[in-house]
Amino acid sequence: MIKIITLAGIISTLYACNHVNSDLAGKQFLELSAIKLSNFNFTIDSGPILYHKYCLSCHQKDGSGVPNMFPPLKNSNWVNGDPNRLIKNVLFGLNGEIEVNDEVYSQVMPKLDYLSDRQIAEILSYIRKNFDNNAKAVKPEDVKILRKQPKKN
Repeated sequence: MIKIITLAGIISTLYACNHVNSDLAGKQFLELSAIKLSNFNFTIDSGPILYHKYCLSCHQKDGSGVPNMFPPLKNSNWVNGDPNRLIKNVLFGLNGEIEVNDEVYSQVMPKLDYLSDRQIAEILSYIRKNFDNNAKAVKPEDVKILRKQPKKN
């Protein structure tokens, strides 16, 4: 989940400190900022961002895919099924016919093995929790294990 902090106050204070001819003022600001920022615990869910960058062109914004070309991720038996199968698809790509929600698809899916374990886990977790899917998140450790295994045809 994205938690947003407003930085306008910090930026304006930084600007003010930058224009004060005093090292002490700048030092006090940095100490105060470190204390205030350390009170926030926030993370950015990059799953949607990564999906948009690497998956959207084929699987579409709503996960519906492209009929007769690219399979849907929306309410998909593949997405809600074995997470290892999805991890392998992303790591090693996919070539040949597959059946998704009772329809056959045969387009090539390129491998995305250049993505980190964390990035792959975030994309797949995002897909498995959205587009009318409700499956468990994928952990980076799961991706790491499968990445080390030899690809099986």
